[in-house]
Amino acid sequence: MRPLEGSTAEDAQGVSPGRRLGMLWRLMPLLLLLVLIPFGWVIYATAERGLRGQVESQLETVLQADVAALRLWMSDKETAAQLIAAQEAVREPAAELVEASAQSEAAAQSQAAPESPAAAAAGRRLAAAMDPLIRGTSAVGWAVLDGEGVVVASDDPALLGTRRPDEQAGFVDGVLSGATLISHPFFPAASGVEDGGESPAQEPVMYVGSPLKTDGDRVFGVLALRLLPQEFTQVLTVARWGESGETYAFDGEGRLLSRSRFEGQLREYGLIPDLPGVTSILTMRVVDPGYNVLRESPPADLSPERPLTRMAASAVTGSAGVDAEGYRDYRGVPVVGAWTWLPDSGFGVATEVDVDEAYGSLAVVRFIVIVLLALVAVAALAVLLASRSLYFLRVRHARGEKQSDRLGRYQLEEKIGAGGLGEVYKASHVLLRRPTAVKILSQERLDDEELRRFQREVQLASRLTSPHTIRIYDYGIGGDGTFYFAMEYLPGVDLERLVEATGPMPEGRVICLLLQVCESLQEAHGQGVVHRDIKPGNLIVSPHGGELDFVVVTDFGLARDFSDGEPAAARGAGVAAGTPRFLAPEALRHGGVIDESGDIYALGATAYYLLTGSEPFDADTLAAAVRSALSEDAQRPSERLGRPLSADLEAIVMQCLEKDPRARPHSIAALAAALRSCGSSGAWSAADARIWWTERGRDVEAGRAEGRAAQSGGRADRG
Repeated sequence: MRPLEGSTAEDAQGVSPGRRLGMLWRLMPLLLLLVLIPFGWVIYATAERGLRGQVESQLETVLQADVAALRLWMSDKETAAQLIAAQEAVREPAAELVEASAQSEAAAQSQAAPESPAAAAAGRRLAAAMDPLIRGTSAVGWAVLDGEGVVVASDDPALLGTRRPDEQAGFVDGVLSGATLISHPFFPAASGVEDGGESPAQEPVMYVGSPLKTDGDRVFGVLALRLLPQEFTQVLTVARWGESGETYAFDGEGRLLSRSRFEGQLREYGLIPDLPGVTSILTMRVVDPGYNVLRESPPADLSPERPLTRMAASAVTGSAGVDAEGYRDYRGVPVVGAWTWLPDSGFGVATEVDVDEAYGSLAVVRFIVIVLLALVAVAALAVLLASRSLYFLRVRHARGEKQSDRLGRYQLEEKIGAGGLGEVYKASHVLLRRPTAVKILSQERLDDEELRRFQREVQLASRLTSPHTIRIYDYGIGGDGTFYFAMEYLPGVDLERLVEATGPMPEGRVICLLLQVCESLQEAHGQGVVHRDIKPGNLIVSPHGGELDFVVVTDFGLARDFSDGEPAAARGAGVAAGTPRFLAPEALRHGGVIDESGDIYALGATAYYLLTGSEPFDADTLAAAVRSALSEDAQRPSERLGRPLSADLEAIVMQCLEKDPRARPHSIAALAAALRSCGSSGAWSAADARIWWTERGRDVEAGRAEGRAAQSGGRADRG
């Protein structure tokens, strides 16, 4: 049976895993509630903030799209008016009519159009020229005004001799000053309900005006093309949000300049008269009614004064903004909106959508959170009701907990490491009492093929007899199918921890340690076994037979047997096994199995680390280190250190790190021979090691426990 993690010191004090399990079960409902209630609130608050940001962004996007379409429409109308006003066939008769109007005292007194034959002829020529010109536009009529704002020609005879309305004085004066402008919608004559409310009101119109100029560029009149406000309204529907979204325009007094999307509701609830010809344009103001007219009755204390909505009050001051919190619109319905003021046109544009639609998805999140908390509460009640029956399970577990610390013939004592493939426990043989390290492989990471592979690799690793190779004692499968193997327990520290604690090593010591690794790998390679994960973390310095700098190669968990002659590409292709920062470029590039030259490269990278205290490609991220290993040459160790190194040793290290496997030493035996020929070879003795450990042993004492874990690959950064 597989042991429970961490069942060591606490068990010795009389608290068994079964009792801890029982206490956990009793506390679990409360813990779940304490965790999930704030967690649910955080989820809801986060969703609300995120959705509010999306709402603001979408409102601004819709507004910008509609404003852009509106500006394009206005520019198109202004361009058309300018082109028509520049036509000689228009300017000449228009100038004659304006001149005749100015010279006719009778026309000035009676505000009647000139009736001279010349003026009548000019009017006919102008009408003949205008008819085909406006046919290609969306204009529904035209008029020519003189410098006093009097209509001297028009397609509508009823307009002849009339003077521009006072509210359009700014529009006419602006055109006479040389600008091409579009007017706001306005009623062309006295509008409203007449005859006791039975007559329809006149529909509003709007004009685009362009100056009429002489050849000398003097403005003598205004050409005005009549437009329908419905077209103006349609432009503001280019972008619209959902079922309740609306973009509309309004003037400085808050009057609608475009038609409301909710005109039916406005009539139904009496906000505009329900009469033929009456629309929301100019008859509806963007004011806050003080209540939701669609759902509520008017309050008794409702003030007759209606202030502008929060949006309109901001916009008419010339401000732009967005409000995702919500405010009442001109129906009293809570909405969110974005708005801007167009100073060159003298009106504002707003886009709004009902709060209920904008935040509809938030209600779903709220429902999910409530349901989740309700389920937790139900689960908590169920756990409390079942706690009595769990007592018997705890007793049964307590009776069997001593057996749970056994795995085969080994008594597990404490967990000393964990890696990507399993966990390592310090243990002892039940009969021999020999200290042992037991590695339990993770069942979640193993399928049948992986299990067979590990069995094969444990078998091949157990054939290795070098004292510098970790010894495999035994392997087996527990009663629950757990695969484990027992190996030599090393009470030492790995070279990675050693360098971290004390810094780079002298050359003689590096050569001494590397030669021991070469001895282990030479035997392994001779039997067709490639380690594939040589690195400082898998090399343990442990006392052995009086030697203090005795190196043992560990973690043959990734080793492969090539003695059967099967090609590398056929085994594990596509999986770059090992530690990327120490893998040979060919393994990184092809993501497959490496041969003996890969171990030589990794040993060269290890030597580089021992000499400099850093990896050959020491980048901020693993991805950057891999890119450098594939495309760049490593910096020479002496350059990295900032001081000279023996040329012969540095040359060997750099040769091991060659990108081309053929340029590296052709075997471990050749590498060992090259190391022995170095001038620093033999400069480190057993006596030197004893002195060093006496002086520096305390610096690495803290790393011994983690060093023991390294024999399991517990500190490996595979991947």
